[in-house]
Amino acid sequence: MPALRPDRRLGPPLGPGADPFRRRRSRPVRPVLSAPAQPSLLNNRGFTSGLILGLVFYAAVAGLLFVLSLFLQDGLHRTPTQASLGFAS
Repeated sequence: MPALRPDRRLGPPLGPGADPFRRRRSRPVRPVLSAPAQPSLLNNRGFTSGLILGLVFYAAVAGLLFVLSLFLQDGLHRTPTQASLGFAS
């Protein structure tokens, strides 16, 4: 089976409106030039500690909300709607 070239058109003709999408799809993918955060930041002790502290904090908040919703539903016999409205008020 011959290899397909990227400039070769595939599929049925969809009209003039689909042509820009085909051209974009057939363009080569450009490499990413910059990362969202520099990997050297992980060598910084304060940055790494802050990441770990943030992870622990948000895990604790999520666990507290989960346990509180279970308490409202099982302990106080509220419906799931009443329990969720209890968080909103």
